[in-house]
Amino acid sequence: MATKHNNYLTQAKKYKIQKWHVEIDIRISQDYNLIVNALVDTGADLNCIREALVPTQYLEKTTESLFGANRQQLEIQYKLANAKVCNEGVCYTTDFVMVKTLSQNVILGLPFLHLISPFKVTNDGIVTEYLNKEILFPFIYPLIVRDPNTLKNDCIHCDHSKNTFVPIDKYIANLNIKQQQLSYLKDDLDFERQKIRLQDKKMQEKILNFKNHIER
Repeated sequence: MATKHNNYLTQAKKYKIQKWHVEIDIRISQDYNLIVNALVDTGADLNCIREALVPTQYLEKTTESLFGANRQQLEIQYKLANAKVCNEGVCYTTDFVMVKTLSQNVILGLPFLHLISPFKVTNDGIVTEYLNKEILFPFIYPLIVRDPNTLKNDCIHCDHSKNTFVPIDKYIANLNIKQQQLSYLKDDLDFERQKIRLQDKKMQEKILNFKNHIER
């Protein structure tokens, strides 16, 4: 007796696009912090920060390695240890590697996700719990619902060589980040200049003479 198989074909009426962009406060020291938009990425093995965002005096050398989505090894020389990712008065201590060619300013990867686990994802953001208190990391950009017929025209990883529309709030945020980068680079330059001055023999003699004068 032949068996009949009923085959069904369903058609998707809509699809959703959502990148997990959240605003976080990264506290690097008691008097220094960085408020920045971060991409939460479940496929990232490490937490990453674009290298120019943090002055070098807060960094330390590292031998850690990381590969990008294209399987190319990323250039990593420094890491930021024991940084605190804070939201709604709760801080999670974790490390970051500094990446020169990072496509995002900050990527929160698996080390951060392990800290906030278990968590759930809603249309509003990422929700976790700490001491019976619900903590929400709200998404910066809303959920986008599209018609499948427009799929070929949609772009998740946009080609910046083309004239693509950039929302004004994202443009302003990127402009603020660039201004921060210039400020950090200026701080780094001043810091390196001071190091060079301290290595000068005349400066060392002045410091030694001043020290001897104080100790008398």
